Amino acid sequence: MGTKIVDVDEIALFENLLDSFDRLYDQESSVVDIYALLFATTKALPNSSFAVLLNTTTSELLKIVRSGCSVEEQNSIVLDIVQPLREVIAAVV
Repeated sequence: MGTKIVDVDEIALFENLLDSFDRLYDQESSVVDIYALLFATTKALPNSSFAVLLNTTTSELLKIVRSGCSVEEQNSIVLDIVQPLREVIAAVV
């Protein structure tokens, strides 16, 4: 993927996302919480070099939020969905 240039604000937002993914794994946050934070981050960074990945992940999470799956199913699915994003942003923060 190559080295991406990120600014201080982007790093802070990405660190918040990583923390939220950890909270979901630890069952301290809900899928809706993760979706809301990811949605807000996506809107805050429309010109980011990561915008496509953020938008795609946000769209996938919305499908799960609306799916009607149990909380346990949602958590498991969402952790799989956010893993590629987690790996990319962890490499830059």
